[in-house]
Amino acid sequence: ATITTSTSYIQKLRITTDYILNGYYRVGIFYLLSNSSNNGEMGARIRIDDTTTIQETSFAIQANNTGDPKVFYTPIQVQLSEGIHTIDLDFRNITGVTTISNVKMEIWRVI
Repeated sequence: ATITTSTSYIQKLRITTDYILNGYYRVGIFYLLSNSSNNGEMGARIRIDDTTTIQETSFAIQANNTGDPKVFYTPIQVQLSEGIHTIDLDFRNITGVTTISNVKMEIWRVI
């Protein structure tokens, strides 16, 4: 688990693909979030090759007195060119203190 207090995006996970063919791919991202404040706000961004944002979202979650995080899963379809690519999951904190854990990312080709 990592804690995010920065209001600027911080890279939390990066994967680098093998050499892939041109085509459509599905990127699946799973993570657990908790926030110290009631209606704590945070943002998430998914970027390809440090230049293209394929998804950016801000959201609020209720503080949970039991400490149980909220589960998030985001499947995104994206067209990639032939070659090697990086995919990043970045977070930023808006209010409260955000804790991110169990981050997983997968990519597969859509036929």
